[in-house]
Amino acid sequence: MNASHARIAVTGLLTVVGVSGLVYALSGNSDSAVLAELKSMNQKIDTSAAALAGRVDNLEQRLAARTDTLDEQLAQLRSANPVTATVDVSDNIARAQQDMARLQQEIASLHDTRNLPVAANPAAAAAPTLTPEQIEAQAAQQRRVQTQLLETTLVAEARDPDWSVAAEDQVRTGLGKVSAELTVNDLVCASTLCKLEASSTASDPAEVFRTMNEHLAWDGEMFMTINLDEGRTTAWLGRPGATLPRANNPSQ
Repeated sequence: MNASHARIAVTGLLTVVGVSGLVYALSGNSDSAVLAELKSMNQKIDTSAAALAGRVDNLEQRLAARTDTLDEQLAQLRSANPVTATVDVSDNIARAQQDMARLQQEIASLHDTRNLPVAANPAAAAAPTLTPEQIEAQAAQQRRVQTQLLETTLVAEARDPDWSVAAEDQVRTGLGKVSAELTVNDLVCASTLCKLEASSTASDPAEVFRTMNEHLAWDGEMFMTINLDEGRTTAWLGRPGATLPRANNPSQ
């Protein structure tokens, strides 16, 4: 299979993909991808918190070292010349005190940030925690909205006689190489979009549909939904060079 052809990315949520990309919406298996993304976000937060803690510790060490150095210098000067020592080092002490005050303010700010990590992302802090069932319900709703948009677009398009015939021939030729357990129920192309409906009676329809995608060798964008319980799939194929219309997330 050519590397430029569409690749499968399993997700229950609609993802914006580029040319040769694929959105693969698999019923009943969407929440794992979301949970994986949440886990990745938590790991990034932990990494940032660790880096922040390291920076606080470094600043505290610098402040302590600077204080010790100034104390030693002042003690030495006073020992050598008790009368003029305070005058001789007053400017240095004033500058050092300003530096220490600045470092203390920065440390305090970093402590506040470390103690309130969610404040860096107010939107995330305000977002409610969803259950796996709620996540799947949102994903299913988004699939329905996206499918309706694609259906409306296809119906409204005028048929390009040259491209549509060539595209349908390419799809049928590719599907002819798939298992005999795959049946093409409907195939129609317009000017920038094709709709393919297929079904399988195989014991493992997911494998049949994966093979179907490989043999299609489609160079444009694709949005696919699969119902494994019923052994059905619907694939929307975008004309190479064109962009599939994308619905807004109804949960936002």
